[in-house]
Order: sequence, then structure tokens, then C-alpha cells
Amino acid sequence: MMVMQNTVHAQWMRVNPVPYLGTIAFGIYNGKVIALTSDTTGMYISTDDGADWLPDSTGIKKSIQAIGVRGSYIFVAPYGVGVYRSTDGGVSWASANKGITNPYIYAFACTDSAIFAGAGNNGNSGGTIFRSTDSGATWVEVKNGLGGGGPSFTEMATKGDTVFAGSNVALYRTTNNGQSWKILNIGAIYTAVSPVFVHDTTIYVSKNLNDEVYRSTDNGDSWLEMGTGLPTATNSNGIYLTAYASNDTVVFSGIYGGGVYISVDHGMTWSSANFGLTDLSVYSLIISGNYLIAGTSNGIWRRALSDFITTDVKQNVNGDIVNSFVLNPNYPNPFTQATTISYVLPQNSHVSLAIYNAIGEKIAVLVNVEQTVGEHSAIFSAHGLQSGIYYYRLTAGKYSQAGTMTIVR
Repeated sequence: MMVMQNTVHAQWMRVNPVPYLGTIAFGIYNGKVIALTSDTTGMYISTDDGADWLPDSTGIKKSIQAIGVRGSYIFVAPYGVGVYRSTDGGVSWASANKGITNPYIYAFACTDSAIFAGAGNNGNSGGTIFRSTDSGATWVEVKNGLGGGGPSFTEMATKGDTVFAGSNVALYRTTNNGQSWKILNIGAIYTAVSPVFVHDTTIYVSKNLNDEVYRSTDNGDSWLEMGTGLPTATNSNGIYLTAYASNDTVVFSGIYGGGVYISVDHGMTWSSANFGLTDLSVYSLIISGNYLIAGTSNGIWRRALSDFITTDVKQNVNGDIVNSFVLNPNYPNPFTQATTISYVLPQNSHVSLAIYNAIGEKIAVLVNVEQTVGEHSAIFSAHGLQSGIYYYRLTAGKYSQAGTMTIVR
């Protein structure tokens, strides 16, 4: 008699019935998770921590760029039409643009005393920041210190009454309710900064849309570079850091083209957390209840926070995958610029991950180190290679497995 045993591992699951749409951002209001989509379907709402979603039926059928929540008010920014506001928990919406002179809003930040809206450079007017102290009834431009040329503001975050604004030019900070802004020096004064995320007393930013991750614990006066273990990310190869999320013990980063990564040491080192996540084009992350929710280019995924072990560093992703060796298919495949190869180790092993061309010649070694039990991944760049079939082989201790991938030009 042959007995076949299947082991079910904790992993990411795609949720339904959300269509295959890019999810730009998330917000939470009164236990509801609100997902903003990248096309004219607008918003989806979940009341059970992302397990089920229903389309918003209030009539905002545009790509929505940002969401902000302050008290009993919800603010959203449909593309190119300024600010819409709801005073009844999202049941109905109305335009709230008195004083808004640039309708291309890409970010909100809410403090106890005000709400801020960051606008982008739309070709007709430069980017700027608006502030409302009456819950969105009226807005005033607050640009002292932002400089000429109008940076495009795409990210905002708050730490108490301090507001941080990330732009294509620099990271700005105000400590006086927007009366003046100061440029912060993150390795260089003038550098694109996105995303910006605050958890407790720590501020996380990414520079130049890549894997240059920095952390500050003194309100942005000084910065520490970190990010060991993140995939090499540059805007030129289509891989870039897009989002952060955190609870009291771990920090997650979302990477377009790289999936989700986890840090148990406040961002100093990172490990892949992509088991079961077949769409690595992550735009947004949020924690709701006991779940981490990821918005990707093709829908919404979620995974229980209990999957992520934080008490044992050698299992810094989850403790339910240590009894089997897994080599996942590379994603995307076929690909033109880069692809991710992810795998699961059942024990600490010396790992070799090599790439071969169609005639069996070794052309690259992505990994050749000792690695710990758990999930890992590596990015393979197709730069300088011709179209065709290529092979990858993973060897870890007694395990060895190969896969096939295709480069298309």
C-alpha cells in the first residue's frame, strides 16, 4: 500500500471576490478596511479583516490615489478631482475642495489639530501641500520652506503633531502645524523619498524608489541606513520598495517585483515572507486584526500574523514550514527584466542557487552561503542576456531541484 501525505503550510491566500485590480492603498475606519483600486472601480470595503470584500456603491468610480481618516471623517483623493469627504463612515461622499488649487492629491496626513493633503506637479501648477483645520470644509496652502519648483508630494506620515512629507525632491518635516517646512538630510539633502512610514517612535523611509532603507528614532534629525536582505531594487529594473506595515514586534516591507519582506530587528535585516504569494508586485500593506493584508497588481492577499515567528531568529518568517523542502516557480515567468526565485529550507543548510543557459553553461550564482531554516528568495536580473530558455538549480544539503524560466525581449 502506498500512502501519500500532503502537508498544508501556512501561506498567503488570495481573497475573493476582489477582481484582478491593482490596489494602491489601504485605510481603516471603525473596523472597516478600505482598499483603493487603480482603475475606475474606486473602492472595496471589508468588515472581516480582509477575508471578504464588497465594492463601494457611493458612485466614486475613479482611480483613488490616497485615503485619510480623522475622527469621524474619511477623506479620499480621486485622480485629478481633488478631495472627497465622507461624514457618515463612507455611506455617502461629497466634494471638499474649497481652497484646493491643485486637484492632483496623492497623500494625506492627519494630526489631532489638522489634516494635510499633498499634491503633485501636474504640469500646470507645481506640487504643494494644503492644510485644513475644520475637517476639510476649507483648505489653505502651506508652502513656507518647500522651495521653488513645486515638488510632487506622494507620501505623508505623522508622528504626534509632526508631519513628514516625501516627494520627488526631498523629505520635508513640519513641527508647527505646517507654518514652515524643513528639508531633512537622509544621506543627501536632495533625494526622492517614498514611501514614508512611522511606527511608535521610529520613522522608516526609502530613497530613490529602491532598497536604500533608512530609519530615524530622533524625529528625523539623524538617520541610520539599513536594509540587509532586501532584494536589490532600482527603478531601472522595475523593482522598488512601495510600502511598510508594522505591529509591536515586526516590520513588513512591500516591494513591487519582490513581494513581502519581514524584519524582526527594526529594519536592520530582512527575510522573504512570500510563501504562497504568486503575485510579487506589491503596492500596499496594512495590518487589520490578526492579519497582514497585501495589495498587489492583481488583487488582494492576506496572511495570519501568527504565521510570522518573532521569538526565534533562525525562523524569522514562520514556524510551520520547517518539515519540507520547496522550490517555488520563479515569478514572473516569462519575464523581460527580472524575476524572483523563492524557496523554503527545512533545516539550516549551505545553499547554492545557480543559473544556466540552454546548453548547460553556468552563467550566474545568485546564492552560495549558509542559510537558516525558513523562506528565502533571490532576484535574477536579465540585464545583458538574450531571449530564450534558462535554467536554475537549487542545492541545499541533500536536496537538489531545478526549474525553467524564459526571458522575452
